Amino acid sequence: MFSSLANDLLGLIDSLGYFGVFLIMFLESGVFPPIPSEVILGSIGLLVYQGNMNFGLAVLAASLGNAAGTLFMYLVARIGGRPFINRYGDRLFVTQEKLDKGEVWVKKYGNVVIFFSQMIPGVRSLVTIPAGLLKKNVFAVCLYSFLGAAVWTSFIIGVTSKLGNKWKGFIDTVDKYSNVVMLLTLIIGLLFISYRVYSYKRKKLNN
Repeated sequence: MFSSLANDLLGLIDSLGYFGVFLIMFLESGVFPPIPSEVILGSIGLLVYQGNMNFGLAVLAASLGNAAGTLFMYLVARIGGRPFINRYGDRLFVTQEKLDKGEVWVKKYGNVVIFFSQMIPGVRSLVTIPAGLLKKNVFAVCLYSFLGAAVWTSFIIGVTSKLGNKWKGFIDTVDKYSNVVMLLTLIIGLLFISYRVYSYKRKKLNN
């Protein structure tokens, strides 16, 4: 299954080039989340390794595709509203429980959680849809989605482009320890938020 999907992605991306990278990441981020981003990015990394793609352009195309998919989901939630999401959320692979949890995160942490969610497989839509329902600033959502995606895509494409034909083993490891990746990302995010709050309070006291 893994090899078949990877080969299909390689063929599609190789034939469509950077537009193919953009299109597949758009679909993965906004239309069909179950497509594993690690496999997509690993396939891109192999093409970079083979010299068929430029690393910087590949990362840019993937990050833009991710941001565009995020924007699509955001607009669906913002325009359709809660009744639409409640009715069709299961088709978007978002349960009510996950939606409520995502809404709490967005309310509490704002743009920071949007940024870090791009690095956690399967979590993007759980943050993007609540951001749309809460009518968060669309430009901020796009910006932080792009920046978070740029970090994640640079990491995966960068590592797999060095591993060459051994890239599938690395992706298997990432997938196997996805919960660890999620936990580490959340810890880093919380540390960052704590630092920002501490800096703000310290600045306020000094003034």
